[in-house]
Amino acid sequence: MNGIQKYNRNINFVYKKDYKRLFSNFFNKFLLLFILFTICCLVINPHRYINSTYSGLMLWAKNILPSLLPFLFLTKLITELNLLKPLSDKLEKITKFLFIAPAISSYVFLMSIISGYPVGAKIIEDLYLNNVISSRTATKLTTFCSTSGPIFIIGTVGAIFFNDVKIGYCILISHIIGAILNGILYRKFYVDEQKNDSKFESEKSSNILSKCIMQSITSILVVGGWIAIFFVLTDMLNDSYILYPLEKFFDWIFNCFSISNCGKPFVNGLLEITRGLKDLSALNLSKFFIVPISTFLISFGGISINVQALCFLKTCKVSTKFFFLQKITQAIISCVISILFCFIF
Repeated sequence: MNGIQKYNRNINFVYKKDYKRLFSNFFNKFLLLFILFTICCLVINPHRYINSTYSGLMLWAKNILPSLLPFLFLTKLITELNLLKPLSDKLEKITKFLFIAPAISSYVFLMSIISGYPVGAKIIEDLYLNNVISSRTATKLTTFCSTSGPIFIIGTVGAIFFNDVKIGYCILISHIIGAILNGILYRKFYVDEQKNDSKFESEKSSNILSKCIMQSITSILVVGGWIAIFFVLTDMLNDSYILYPLEKFFDWIFNCFSISNCGKPFVNGLLEITRGLKDLSALNLSKFFIVPISTFLISFGGISINVQALCFLKTCKVSTKFFFLQKITQAIISCVISILFCFIF
């Protein structure tokens, strides 16, 4: 029996290895075809997609850069100066009880909900590189420390897109509660012993300031690049009708709830939330529908923001599959909470 079991294990190992190799080859071929497709689109209609790039960069310059850069710099400065412990110790018991996470997670959570995407991911990377948290803890923190911020939700979405600050507050509260409940849902996953607080090597203040500003500028440029790229990709996919079946599928789902013409904005939001929410605001829907749909999109974050976050989190060896899984559950939980708020208020 032992020999048979050993043989079966070897066969399963070979099959898994072959499966991974076949999947890798398929993915590489698909990626090559997709890149060739985008290049052809740029060559055929350069003016159209240059304008798409410009629109994405202007959105980044006007709305993202002014609000995000100061937060990136200040949070990086706090991390480098090792000022985390006094702030996090006050909430240590709460975070350990709710999330089975170390005390430092309270700092990451607070800065994430104040600053918004992708600051939470960047702080997690900084803590990992400074040997404050392990890879397992970094993965756990993503379940409740990957959130949007009040400046974007209340200011941009509520006040500018939907011309109603109350919508922004309702989305924000649902979004935060959803993140907390999502962290509780995954509290038994990736449990790890807290590392001893590392003492960072002291540097001259001028060196620390220069390091923080350089890394902050690099991070904000990465964010701007991804926004511009996804603006172009969204227009290409829409122009070539590749997203049309998916749009019709979500149109059918929304029609079941008497919501019309919402498929395209929703799909655009799954790719890039700012673009999707802007399109959604043009539909003049009831607030009862606006709040849950917007909450779902913001809590999921869109492929664009999730890719930005994963650019930072790949350093921490965070699983991509688990990251997207917990983002989907966070979006569903936040959406349900927002529906309850709509019924109550």
